[in-house]
Amino acid sequence: TWRFSCSDPNLQNVPKTTGIPLYQLFVAPDGWTFISADYSQIEYRVMANLCGDENMLQAYEQGRDLHTETTALLEGLGLFTKLKITHPDLKRRMAKTTNFGILYGVGAYSLAPRLGVPEAEAQRIINAFYKGYPKAKPWQQEQVAHAKKYGYVETFLGRRLYTPCALAEEGFLAVHGANQAANYPVQGGAAEIVKAAMLRAEDFLVCQVHDELLYLVPE
Repeated sequence: TWRFSCSDPNLQNVPKTTGIPLYQLFVAPDGWTFISADYSQIEYRVMANLCGDENMLQAYEQGRDLHTETTALLEGLGLFTKLKITHPDLKRRMAKTTNFGILYGVGAYSLAPRLGVPEAEAQRIINAFYKGYPKAKPWQQEQVAHAKKYGYVETFLGRRLYTPCALAEEGFLAVHGANQAANYPVQGGAAEIVKAAMLRAEDFLVCQVHDELLYLVPE
């Protein structure tokens, strides 16, 4: 999708929590400071524009947060009561797991173990999500159909992202290909936005972490 990856060490997955103080190992030299510029919920903002769902677009236009919206959805479905979850951070984490799972095109079979719920409950959550954003699923289905016919999907800039697995007729490869078709335009579009930002403000840029740009600048 044009995204960068990083290994040995993986600087893109350094926890920002104080409980695991790895993030604090990165210290700016005297007279310098780190600035982190993070694009809030870039994938869902891209998807909102791609699928044109009015509810999703309105949420962002009004400054609302889709993870907060999904937290409220899960609360309304009684999920947190069933799982005896009370901490706000854990509730939000489950909402993010739900959001990104659906964004990546996973079904109830895959979402259920991630949430720790039965498959039927996961399907109920997915159905409620799509009911709240009715244009999201038809758009994903259009991408899958396009990938099955042509072997690729496109970003909003018209860049082709090839999905050969989508050409498989059945089995794991077909499922994987469908997930790629639904996800690649979103991830690829997000990558284009971030790379454009990198080119527009490249001075002092030291690291790119998905949708976050890290700068080391004089104080």
